[in-house]
Amino acid sequence: MRKLFLLLILNFAGIYCFSQFRFGIQTGVSSTSIKLDETVLLDVMGNSKEINAGDANIGFHIGLVGHLQIFSVYLRPELYFSNSGGELKVKDVQTNVETIVKQSYNKIDVPLIIGRAWDRFRVDLGPVASFLISSKSGLDDLEIREDAKKTTWGYQVGCGFDFWKLGLGLRYEGNLSKLGDQVTFANKNFQLDSRNPKWMFSLIYYFNKYDD
Repeated sequence: MRKLFLLLILNFAGIYCFSQFRFGIQTGVSSTSIKLDETVLLDVMGNSKEINAGDANIGFHIGLVGHLQIFSVYLRPELYFSNSGGELKVKDVQTNVETIVKQSYNKIDVPLIIGRAWDRFRVDLGPVASFLISSKSGLDDLEIREDAKKTTWGYQVGCGFDFWKLGLGLRYEGNLSKLGDQVTFANKNFQLDSRNPKWMFSLIYYFNKYDD
């Protein structure tokens, strides 16, 4: 029992000596897009429309970040509000007129990042859960209703550099689940496998210095 107690003391002492915890806020911009696996055809009694992916949009994020480092390995739990979206191209097959519509999603994102650090440089990797707060769909103007999921899962991979009380980060976020399953047009449902990948650039301010 005495040996076990001594071992526990040495273990926690080692974590205290060789670990570093930082807490801060982060904000940044992102390039987000709507990806479709294929062209979606909506056809109801001769009224046909095609939906294709369009250009990316600029979004943003702001929230909290923690960083627990033990030797060269670290854990980064994060919580932030994010705005993402993209463009869709909707073509009226009869008139050959194409309309660009914008999709916008407000979410709470919760990444849990595990990584490795080389001095002040780090590599990030981990899952992210996204909870939809609200959305605005340009498809509504064309009487097409999108059914977006309330919760989606994805992953983030990237790198960063920390110095003093500041940090810079660049990540790619991919999708493990669909953003939406279907759209409704003229009271008929159509499958729509849409996803919302993004590139993120973040600026972090830690409340304690890197060397503390």
